[in-house]
Amino acid sequence: MAEDVGADESAAGGVSFFTELKADPGALGLDSLLAEVNKLRRVRALELVAELFGDVSEKLVAAWRARASKEYPSDLRAAVPRVRYTLLAAL
Repeated sequence: MAEDVGADESAAGGVSFFTELKADPGALGLDSLLAEVNKLRRVRALELVAELFGDVSEKLVAAWRARASKEYPSDLRAAVPRVRYTLLAAL
């Protein structure tokens, strides 16, 4: 990977990438569009395979996504790696 997409600190002055990823895009406009494009680039840099959850029900992936969106970064860091990475990938 060219950049450390999992870093705790971002170029946005100390906001974690996880917090940025969960943030609402805000009002429609050029700035919000560019911010969302930047998030998409950072997520794509993770190079997750398209079939990652191919053998898992959509309902279960949706549950993981919902759980990940409610977790605090400190809770995710405290989770065992297999849980942490599954939740982040689902998000």
